[in-house]
Amino acid sequence: MTEALDSQVLNSRQRWVSRVQMACDGVTAPGMSSVSSNYARLRQLHYVASQLQKPNCDCRAALMDLVAEAFQNPIDSSPTGPLLFSEADCVNIKDRRNESPALIPSRISAGVSIASPRSPMPSAYAMLNTWSTWMSLYPYLDQVVTLSKRGLWDTVSSYTLTICPGVVYADCVDDAARMAEILVHETAHNRLNAYLALFEPLSSSPTWWSPWRKMQRPAFGILHAMYAFSHVVAYFNWLLEGENSALFNRQYILLRLKDEACALLQTYQSATEALALVTDEALNLHLNVTFSEAKVLSLQRA
Repeated sequence: MTEALDSQVLNSRQRWVSRVQMACDGVTAPGMSSVSSNYARLRQLHYVASQLQKPNCDCRAALMDLVAEAFQNPIDSSPTGPLLFSEADCVNIKDRRNESPALIPSRISAGVSIASPRSPMPSAYAMLNTWSTWMSLYPYLDQVVTLSKRGLWDTVSSYTLTICPGVVYADCVDDAARMAEILVHETAHNRLNAYLALFEPLSSSPTWWSPWRKMQRPAFGILHAMYAFSHVVAYFNWLLEGENSALFNRQYILLRLKDEACALLQTYQSATEALALVTDEALNLHLNVTFSEAKVLSLQRA
């Protein structure tokens, strides 16, 4: 159902890469292409360049080193999954436009495949690759930057940024199912960001109450929350109905599923109203179907 939207995203990325090449008088950085992981890195470098133009840039030396390294080494796609970096591998850019910092890997060579035994999450990634819905989210995960270590029941501080498409900033949990949940949630944000970027920005009014943020949120925030948690509910439901019971804490999944199902049902009408601001027919239909399917599952689990 999303083939047309995914094709538009790919075409948009190809046009962006072409504009960058033209702006550089045809000079092509090693590995420059529209391949997804390359695009994510190029967008990071583009953001770094914008920061270097600021007179009060507080990490100029580190960013200059990052750019020099990028033009000396190819930007290769990982054949075995997205690349994973630690926070220590990154330059920390604090930008007033973002609620959280942009962590940009200093050297792309520092990354390891998320599926590698050296990664803290190969089991989570392997689990997701057996879930059919993950196949539609997977193209929107290109890098993972690991943050703090958390316990199973701890609140995590994972996030994504619109300025760094394809990147997930994730706390690490020593539990495959919980780690997979984080990847599902944040990658869903990346996917919706890519879709929404194709069209005019959504109006910032009216606003609706968000049970997750405990505050009023515009259509952008409400739709993002519903979209991410709709995927989380579908993921939890898949776990409970599958044959992976030995791989997760059933008590945790049941309690989280009930909580998120209740929040989704509470927000469903608001999300339906917010959908009226989405004028693209294909995107509106995709969101409507996603929310409706999540509502059905939520009614069963709440």
